[in-house]
Amino acid sequence: MLPPKEQRFMLFVLLYATVLVLVAATTPISPSEAYLFFQEEMTPTMFLMHWGNALISNELGLRLFFLLLGCVNACLFYTITAFYFDKKKDRLLALFFYLMLPGVIVSTVLANDAAVITFLVLLFLYLYLHEKPMASLLPLSLLGLVHWSALYFYIVLMLYGLFQKRKAIFLSATAAILLFVAAGTTIPDPIPGNYFFETLGIGATIFSPLLFIYFFYALYRTLLRGERNLLWYISFGALMISLGLSLQERIKITDFSAYLMPSIIIAIHTYLGSLRVHLKPFQQRYKLSFRLIALSLLLSSLSLVLHQPIYRLLGETYYPVVAPVYVPYDKAKKLKTNGEDCVKESRQKVLYQMRYYGLKKCF
Repeated sequence: MLPPKEQRFMLFVLLYATVLVLVAATTPISPSEAYLFFQEEMTPTMFLMHWGNALISNELGLRLFFLLLGCVNACLFYTITAFYFDKKKDRLLALFFYLMLPGVIVSTVLANDAAVITFLVLLFLYLYLHEKPMASLLPLSLLGLVHWSALYFYIVLMLYGLFQKRKAIFLSATAAILLFVAAGTTIPDPIPGNYFFETLGIGATIFSPLLFIYFFYALYRTLLRGERNLLWYISFGALMISLGLSLQERIKITDFSAYLMPSIIIAIHTYLGSLRVHLKPFQQRYKLSFRLIALSLLLSSLSLVLHQPIYRLLGETYYPVVAPVYVPYDKAKKLKTNGEDCVKESRQKVLYQMRYYGLKKCF
């Protein structure tokens, strides 16, 4: 029989999974999902969306395989924590924070590239840490077929191999870069401008504000005097590349979030290391900071899970964040009730949303 703390954690996981399924089933299709669903180019994300929709023809079916990927990713993440924590309670703490990350919740309940990228990154880490270098080449190769951000991931791995004198991973990453370039994989055209602070803001949204600040601190502290392992190289490299690119162009930090979220391990490891080197009378400030960060994370996560009742209560004017999801849905519902089969709309992504609900553009 499991100890009481582990029983409570299992109840949390059960509640967590139930809530995410309900959110996925009741949230209307988002603009990004509609675009992915109807785009002409077949991608792994689009394939999973259509496959799920063929099994269950509603929003839950659309997101079915991403919910399953979220479950697999959580299992892979927990397995990986064994390489960084000796105590089981520390591994469960890291898993709790990972599951509560707003970025993890969004990538689990909505169809998106991040869930697929996270799966391949975690699978690569799992195989590499278990000293299966040949098997780890599979997710490494597939990543280049899934998303263009793989190029930057390969560059980070190459630097890790170079500075840490890991010849095998250096050669593998170099070969992956050459194949990526030779394949002529398309990188989205940049939108010029300085979007540095916007990118920081989105990063804070993915982690929650206080946790993002501590995450940044943990990476910086490790840079100065910590163990720069593979996980640190991946997260620090992805963060620096995304922030560097944002100085010249608008980027989607969500394209890099899959490389950042698993590194919550580094933040938890840094916190526990700082806490345990002090005697109990001097641990209070660390525990207080921890509670504030955990509260910030909880509030951010609840705002996502409860976004629908909050939007229905406040309306578009006072809660505009999710308006692009609900305004087209409400409009489509009203038009169909009135017996209309087309909509007057010029925005392409909104037209995709309307198309999902059986409405076409009026001419």
